Amino acid sequence: MYHTYNQQSPPESSSLLPTTIHHCHNITFTSTPSINSFPVKPSPEPKSHWLSPILPIFKDTPLFYQHLIGPTPPSLDACKDLPDEIEQKTLLACSYGSHDPSQGLSSHGWIFSSNILLSIVSGVGPVDGHPSLLSSYQAELSGILAVLYIILRVCFYYHIQQELVQCYCDNMGAVCNSYRRPIPGILPFLASDYDILHLIHNLLQLTPVQVVGSWVKGHYTGPSPEIQHDLNAEADDLATNYQHYQPHS
Repeated sequence: MYHTYNQQSPPESSSLLPTTIHHCHNITFTSTPSINSFPVKPSPEPKSHWLSPILPIFKDTPLFYQHLIGPTPPSLDACKDLPDEIEQKTLLACSYGSHDPSQGLSSHGWIFSSNILLSIVSGVGPVDGHPSLLSSYQAELSGILAVLYIILRVCFYYHIQQELVQCYCDNMGAVCNSYRRPIPGILPFLASDYDILHLIHNLLQLTPVQVVGSWVKGHYTGPSPEIQHDLNAEADDLATNYQHYQPHS
């Protein structure tokens, strides 16, 4: 396709010009930009989604991860116990993804705990996307990503290495696809929600401690519930309740 422009000099990149396109013959076109332009003023990007002061641990957290972790960042009192639990190999994490197809809303809840301190810190965040394309699987992956980012920042800040963190999720597919090594080739790029999986795999490679993903039975009603079942139930409540006041994507 060939174009000819009826203008002496190209317009400035910061302006939008209404243009009339004329079809001359075959595949030749001419365009006549208007002399009246609409200046393009980029909207200022917010410096932070978090209203409360950001801890040094999470300084310079990208807006994407701020949005993912949720409207309330982990507090200082909550974070001070995380490094000790990691070094003692007693830190547990659990995430849960919730999806309401009738409203086109998805959210995820996450919680950190230990056998001694029980609940240490928890939070909830939205899952963005077109309402018809959201899924519970995408919400589960978003919760796993939020947990891994918090672990990464805590380990970097406190220079923690060669320890172990146990992470639970009740979606077997999300656990397997997140924590197993990606298969070489083009097939991983065709997987559902590969963009989130790609970030998860990158964080796992960057994290200096070993993060083990495990499946937990969701909505456990058996006679002998364990701590991971309690964490799953709490993360479920966080994610489900958040949808009552969550803005639409």
